[in-house]
Amino acid sequence: MPDNDIGWGQGAVNNDIGWGKAQLNNTIGFGAIYENSPSGDTNLIGGTPTPPVPEGIANNYSMNFDSGSSDYISTPIFSELDGLTTLSFSAWIKPTSSTTSSILSIQDNSGFEQLSIIRHSTGYLIGKIYSGSTNRRTLTASPNIAPLNVWTHIAFTVDLSQASGSRGKLYINGSDVTSSDSTNQATINTSGGGIYIGKRNVISDLYFNGKLDEIGIWNTALTSTQVSQIYNGTATNLTKDLTTVSGSNLVYWNRMGD
Repeated sequence: MPDNDIGWGQGAVNNDIGWGKAQLNNTIGFGAIYENSPSGDTNLIGGTPTPPVPEGIANNYSMNFDSGSSDYISTPIFSELDGLTTLSFSAWIKPTSSTTSSILSIQDNSGFEQLSIIRHSTGYLIGKIYSGSTNRRTLTASPNIAPLNVWTHIAFTVDLSQASGSRGKLYINGSDVTSSDSTNQATINTSGGGIYIGKRNVISDLYFNGKLDEIGIWNTALTSTQVSQIYNGTATNLTKDLTTVSGSNLVYWNRMGD
């Protein structure tokens, strides 16, 4: 498989990818990447579709994040993600460093983090939901489930209307691996805030080091069946068309160059 990663630099300001230059199938709602310099890989292999998923689409690029260069993606928040009690995030990740790092951070207009996903240095995932500056919910997944130098599918789903202990779930390669779920209620408030992919913008930056691909955000809570569809909808050089996840409400999709 030849290396096919999106390189950084051209068209970026302060290592922040600018939005607005549209590219076919690159995002839902707005454009993204300015440069298409190949330098990595995206041979994503999920489950084994039976039969092969007919809506699979070409996947030849990923985005390479280098924590030493402070690479990340940011965009202002959009109305479809404000005042929610449900939200989902999906991505393929290939970490190349054991340093604790941020995959996703969503903030409000005061700079308070409202939702985040962190890969801990030991390999496990942490999902957090906040209310204002207060940490209201923390979810963790078992250690050593997001290994280095391996493409892994992750998903984080939130439904704050559910009973305590089942409001948030973390998935790895299509399976629910949530090991703990705190019990406080919260509403996700993102008014006037922003989305950061590959870093945090509060407390410490925690830049991601590795590759990310097929970033999807929904303002609904994906079911376990829907998460499995995304993971299983891959084959060599193919990935799931996120617009075909039945019953979901996709509001952001960054294909990282495809």
